[in-house]
Amino acid sequence: MECGGNDAAVGRSRAAALADLDAAIAIDPQNATAYFDRALVHDDLGDSQAAIDDGRASALLDEWAAMTSGRKGQR
Repeated sequence: MECGGNDAAVGRSRAAALADLDAAIAIDPQNATAYFDRALVHDDLGDSQAAIDDGRASALLDEWAAMTSGRKGQR
């Protein structure tokens, strides 16, 4: 017998994660990891465009961080 309670809990967990990541990005808009993690949550929630947008933001910020810290190509 299946129980929908677990699905509801997972949905709440994703919503809470999204809220936490939104807050992290508001505090530090240069946080590439927060954008990447939020892209994963958006993907889990089926919001492909938001996932793509956040994935691109993460990639751009990570490349910028690599260039400005002098570690480009040293990953």
